[in-house]
Amino acid sequence: MNSIGCEYLLISLFSMKRGSKMLPLFFVFCLAHDIFYLYVCYMKNLTKKLVRIQGSLKAPKNQRNNFGNYNYRSCEDILEAVKPLLAKEELLLTITDSIAPDPLFVNAVAEITDGVDKIQVRAQAGINLNRKGMDVAQCYGASSSYARKYALNGLFLIDDTKDADATNNHSKVSQNASTAVLEP
Repeated sequence: MNSIGCEYLLISLFSMKRGSKMLPLFFVFCLAHDIFYLYVCYMKNLTKKLVRIQGSLKAPKNQRNNFGNYNYRSCEDILEAVKPLLAKEELLLTITDSIAPDPLFVNAVAEITDGVDKIQVRAQAGINLNRKGMDVAQCYGASSSYARKYALNGLFLIDDTKDADATNNHSKVSQNASTAVLEP
């Protein structure tokens, strides 16, 4: 039932006797229905925009780890690739971090919004304060970058199965990655 149908039936219900319990219940139903309908329309709009971005995003692995002999993409590479797509769709992306004390880890949240609705993806990364050759700030920063990267991967459906990060064995990975195209 659309809002015009609700208005028509609401007018016809005003002819009912005062004190009837049906009038308030019907009014609440129509109001709830219209709010839900508006919510679904807006959410569909945000979802469609996100699907378009996911389908067109190209975030190549421009970074090289010579020690492990693999290419990878950083959080900054993903952001550089997605910013023009976000601007085209008029969406805002924010990434925030929080620290959990026990066990010590970073919780990153990537959130996309159109100003009305939002979609969030979370990712976590442990913080090892005893990493050789790194001070405390570098340990926190490395974990933050890692968690942010994987929150963005989840939000934009970036597959890292061929990354050495995913296998963590620092050798060549010879897997065939499967790809899928989402259509709005």
